[in-house]
Amino acid sequence: MNVLKRVLILVVAMALLTSPALATDVDPVSVVEGFLDALSRADLDALLAHVADDATFFVPLPGSPQRIEGRDRIAPLFETFFESVGDNAEGPVRMNLVHRDLEIQSLGDSAIVTFHLGQVPDEPLSEPYSFSRRTFVLHVVNGEWKIVHFHGSNVTIPAKAGEST
Repeated sequence: MNVLKRVLILVVAMALLTSPALATDVDPVSVVEGFLDALSRADLDALLAHVADDATFFVPLPGSPQRIEGRDRIAPLFETFFESVGDNAEGPVRMNLVHRDLEIQSLGDSAIVTFHLGQVPDEPLSEPYSFSRRTFVLHVVNGEWKIVHFHGSNVTIPAKAGEST
């Protein structure tokens, strides 16, 4: 093997071994699952621990139609949301957020994670049906996977023609 090939292999190997993505033992899906768990428990501090300082969010809530920029502006949005979920007589209300149809696109020190919340029906139902779509963009920041962008949308599938009740 000639010297140029050896040097090239050495440079590529060193780049891979020092890649920021390899500096963390946590994978992007675990970060998204941690975010969903914190959201389910209405734990603002745990939720924000997964979010980069300069993250951008499109949140499908009535009071936030525009892009939210920066963790310091994202925090009050979720704080208000958690207050609106409220408490009941048995204790704090909790959501059961479980991802379905999860796909991950790994891009070195970045990743895109997409999934649905709720089951997407295979065919139109006799009643209108809603489900949620979520996209997270993650990037390794200071050796840790962080959410740098979130986009949520909710979809309503109309009832099958002639069958609604």
